Amino acid sequence: MGILLLPPPILLTISPETAPNIRQQLDSANKKALDELAFLSPVLKESVLRGKNKGLQKHEFASQGDLSAQTIFLVDVQAKQVQKVVAKFVTITKTSNCQVLGVIWEPGDSIAYPFPPELLTASKTAQVVLDRAFNNTTPVSLNLKFKVKSAEKSMPSWSHIVPQFVQFVLWEQLAAKGVKVFRESDKSLCGVVKSSQNANKPSESQETNLPENNSNEPRRPHRSVSVDFLVSQMTPASAGASAKATATAKWPRFNASAEIYGGVLGEKHETLFTDFSPNEFRPDLLGVKLAESLRPRLAMLDLAPISISRREGRWVYLKKGAAYGITIGMHLVGPKGAQLHVIQWLGNKNVAEPRVDEDAVALVRKEDLATPLKKGDLVWLDPDLFPDAALKKAMTSQGAQP
Repeated sequence: MGILLLPPPILLTISPETAPNIRQQLDSANKKALDELAFLSPVLKESVLRGKNKGLQKHEFASQGDLSAQTIFLVDVQAKQVQKVVAKFVTITKTSNCQVLGVIWEPGDSIAYPFPPELLTASKTAQVVLDRAFNNTTPVSLNLKFKVKSAEKSMPSWSHIVPQFVQFVLWEQLAAKGVKVFRESDKSLCGVVKSSQNANKPSESQETNLPENNSNEPRRPHRSVSVDFLVSQMTPASAGASAKATATAKWPRFNASAEIYGGVLGEKHETLFTDFSPNEFRPDLLGVKLAESLRPRLAMLDLAPISISRREGRWVYLKKGAAYGITIGMHLVGPKGAQLHVIQWLGNKNVAEPRVDEDAVALVRKEDLATPLKKGDLVWLDPDLFPDAALKKAMTSQGAQP
């Protein structure tokens, strides 16, 4: 059985009060999200009335996998406290590791956009999101940084929601391209287990049992992607311009640059692109650009052999590290029954081809004394911990004993 978590919807606005029309949409948000996921046939098992998870609903469904569906409203506060929903996003996340599976985007209350709204999401339904196939590559996290030019006084009142708007669009664009993106901003519903105080009375429980990550999939991003934005006001629409042109001119322009960070301490980085400046506010085009730049730089987590770069006593130095899914304590195996485990990281500043990854150092626990491990030998992740039929076949052909 799978678990579906529906936390209370989030309202992002600068208004201290919530207008009645917005409150009505908030009250019906989770019902609409549940309607989107009706194909899962979810059954309500628990509602939290008190505690920090107040308002959280826990459902069960027949398929495998645990999910959460969070609804976020971006609200523009205009003159005389007129509040309009700029956009509504439903983020569907795998709760075992906070991987974003996709974002369902819905335009707001007659807000004019400088882009075709249908371009923001390749999916219109949760079914499409959950049917996606993701590349078995290094998962990443997104870190967005915004700076505003001095003309920010002329920016519209809802300019504060631009960072969130861009983030949701980038999540969806990357997920649609098969890139694994982990949300780092809110991990409260991911990979955690809490005890239920009143298991026999679901409607009165203060906490809820949240799914635990018991799989071998990555639990945290291996690399961080930083995107810097310089935001400025678009040129005002000329006299006689159409109503849409006048309205969309209120949206800002942006200049974006991106870098990818690797290494355990995140000290190594590589530039993805600089000076990406669309003529209009087009986060969808930025998402495409980011996916194209990222995908060639993401390591395959396919349990491929790892080469030994050198050996010192019982220590061997490997040409792969954390960005390839290697973790401290991970067991490795090699030719003729060799056994190793990873004990620390080593910087690669002195290698001929610097990379944004830290190399791993492993301790040899067992090896064939007649043919000890040496530079150039290949080792693998322990197939007993990471079962893979193709891997075992490859190891056998290389003389290893899986």
